[in-house]
Amino acid sequence: MDSKSPVPKPPRARRDYMVLAILLGLLLFNSPFYTWWVDATPPWYVPYAFWLLLIVAIAFNQFGASRDD
Repeated sequence: MDSKSPVPKPPRARRDYMVLAILLGLLLFNSPFYTWWVDATPPWYVPYAFWLLLIVAIAFNQFGASRDD
């Protein structure tokens, strides 16, 4: 069996940022914090802004690294 893995593993730093992005998503959308800011009657676009922030953070993590990784 070949010692090389067919799919290269991402560097540790990128994995750490992905874990942070997942934790941020859980904090924003599945915690008591969510009910607090929803009960505060924010403008209609606030949940979409949080989703956009999470998507941009994940995209920056995925495409911000060099292609040699």
